[in-house]
This record gives sequence, C-alpha cells and structure tokens, in this order.
Amino acid sequence: EMIVVEFTMEFASLTSEEFVRELLCGKLGMHTLAVGYNHRFGHDRYVADDHFERLGERYGFEVARIPEYRFEGEKISSSVIRNLLSEGKLERAEELLGHKL
Repeated sequence: EMIVVEFTMEFASLTSEEFVRELLCGKLGMHTLAVGYNHRFGHDRYVADDHFERLGERYGFEVARIPEYRFEGEKISSSVIRNLLSEGKLERAEELLGHKL
C-alpha cells in the first residue's frame, strides 16, 4: 500500500513525536517501527539513542533497530548507493547491494 501525504509547511514543521503520534500511530495504527541505526525524521531530526524506544513505550509500538551494515569494510547505506550511482559506479553499487539494478 502507499499513502500520499501532501507536503505542506504544516507537515514539514512536525516534530518526530508529532509525526509518530498523529500520522504513524493515529492514522495508520502502526504496531512496529523499523529504523536504521542512524535514522531520523521530523522537524527536530531527533536522534537520541533511545528516542524511538521511548516513543514506542508512550504510544504502544515496538521498535526494530537495523544495525549498520558493512561489506568488505565499507558502510552500506542509501546515501552510499546514491553517490555511487551519481558517480556512474554501477558495478560497485550492484556489488554492495548484492544484486543487479
């Protein structure tokens, strides 16, 4: 499923807690939030180690933390893949992803 949310100034100004409370829990009824080891969202871009866990306790959802992943010592992330693609390094991006694009 896909949910389209109009990106307004009001939406852009939501804090991470407001985003979780109003959208993820309030409108979508989220039960589990999967976040990367350095994930951020919301106007405040809050990244305290236990921030999402505290929100989970407050609003009744589980948090699944995805650890940093490295391949041959190199960090794998969407930013790394995007940079490789923008530099024309398709083969390296495919190698790090583990599949052809």
